[in-house]
Amino acid sequence: MSRAAFYPALLGVIVTALPGCDNVEWGGFDVRLQRPVSASDTLPQEIAQAEEPAIPLPSGPVLHLVRRGAGEPRMIPLFEISGDSLIPLPLESEFPGFVETYKKERFPPGSEFVLFAEGTRVGSFLATEAMDPLGDYCLLRPRVRGIVELVPQAAETQDFLAIAEAHAGSFSHGPLASAESDRTQRILSLNLAGEAITAVGARWPSTTILDIRRDIRSLALSGAERPAFAATFVNRDGLALGEAPSQAYSLFILGEGDPSGYRTTFRWFRDYGREGKAAPRLLSYLDWNRDSSEELVLEVFGQETRWFMAIGQRDGRWQVLQQDSCGEPAQAPEASG
Repeated sequence: MSRAAFYPALLGVIVTALPGCDNVEWGGFDVRLQRPVSASDTLPQEIAQAEEPAIPLPSGPVLHLVRRGAGEPRMIPLFEISGDSLIPLPLESEFPGFVETYKKERFPPGSEFVLFAEGTRVGSFLATEAMDPLGDYCLLRPRVRGIVELVPQAAETQDFLAIAEAHAGSFSHGPLASAESDRTQRILSLNLAGEAITAVGARWPSTTILDIRRDIRSLALSGAERPAFAATFVNRDGLALGEAPSQAYSLFILGEGDPSGYRTTFRWFRDYGREGKAAPRLLSYLDWNRDSSEELVLEVFGQETRWFMAIGQRDGRWQVLQQDSCGEPAQAPEASG
């Protein structure tokens, strides 16, 4: 046998005789035993090691709603606060697992939140146990029960806005304004509603405007000479979930006082037959972006679900800042002034 034929044969003997070795050196050669190459080895590293995308959580403070009822108080998030803007929360339908992740990360037992009513700090909320989302909101929202501590003046209040304690250091306690409207506001709300019904060309109620006023609240807005008021009028329907005739409509107005009286500074009209049912009412208000001008949170009732809307002053006029996506009308609404 020639020397050229001898070395390959000897190498084969050594490799098979020492199966436990990973490296074999012989005659200047380095022989390595490797596992078979799989298809995944041929993929780029960033693809082979890719993980499920992270579920996005709000990076800034979040505005929450706390409600009291027969049982323990419960809290849900509404919108993320970003400067002068509000950002919608991620949708569970687009990011499965968002609700559970939010509850785990933002609602752990013992987490603290500051409560606000009628624009002022009135107490605290201590989270105790996460809960399943409610089914009658059009968007799935994380929910948690907890313990509420309040100043005596807020003992009868049922709805509060809330911000995590870590983001609420600049807010201080103050006198709690009354939400009860006075006689002047109640009378003038009827006059302003009549003007609005005429302006939008809506049907007049079969009885009186007073009969379709479903809600009226007084608001102590910063810098105002007298309290403002927010009123909701609903013709042929009410402030609740449920079917309504196509001839029904809702009207929300904000009336602010000046030396000459009251005037409408914001009007939101909804024709059910053209845009679908949506009946809003004021929940609470707060200057959450600290610009010396309060923003308002409204709850809106549809046929089967409810949602939230926020309005505030931007560029010197009141406008809708944010609304849950399910609150968009069935058709584009005409300008209502």
